[in-house]
Amino acid sequence: MLIIVNKNINSLYFFFLLLILIFIKFSTIKVFADNYTVKNIKIREHYGINFNKDHVINNGFEKAFKTLIFRIVENKDKNLFKNISKKKINSLIDNFSITNEKFVNNKYEVDFEVKFDKKKLLSFIRSKNVISSVPENAEVLFIPILIDTQMNEIKYFDQNYFYNNWNKINKKYFLLNYNLLDENIENYKIFQRIKNNLDNNDLSEITNKYNFKNIFVIIFYKNKNNLNYFL
Repeated sequence: MLIIVNKNINSLYFFFLLLILIFIKFSTIKVFADNYTVKNIKIREHYGINFNKDHVINNGFEKAFKTLIFRIVENKDKNLFKNISKKKINSLIDNFSITNEKFVNNKYEVDFEVKFDKKKLLSFIRSKNVISSVPENAEVLFIPILIDTQMNEIKYFDQNYFYNNWNKINKKYFLLNYNLLDENIENYKIFQRIKNNLDNNDLSEITNKYNFKNIFVIIFYKNKNNLNYFL
């Protein structure tokens, strides 16, 4: 499949973010018979005269609910669950626990684990005429290749903007875990040898060295003003 998109170089970051959101990843929820469990929900708030722990707990519930919903419904349906009342969210929770509770520099920091009643949650989702899915995490070998067409050269590893920054955006509802190539001389030599024919090369010489079922390769062609890409 060939996809060509012209982008102003000033829109590079927006493009980078958008592409990541297309391939959503994350890994903090486990599915049990009766519960959906969301772990590692972190809340940080100022600790002062108006501090209210109930407010912190409700924020943790809302964040856990959003994380869960974003993992099990389609993008087109997510807006239906953005303004759900605290009372309704609380009614869907089976139980919760607080860990790593501490006060640091006038900040209250706490981690939540929230268990949602699976039957109640799925019933609520169906009441919105929405079909939910079972969240499944996947490991992906991601190979971003950046070619400077003006210099006629490949930007390798630490010279590659996408290689350096791809995993810096990490949302709790992401389902894909991106694994990048090793920065070694062998991979470097392979790229050097095939760089003039990348579009027609399946990169199996590299990918066969890694045990991944899912492989995503994208070649970026950059000049002074534009960015094209080939999937």
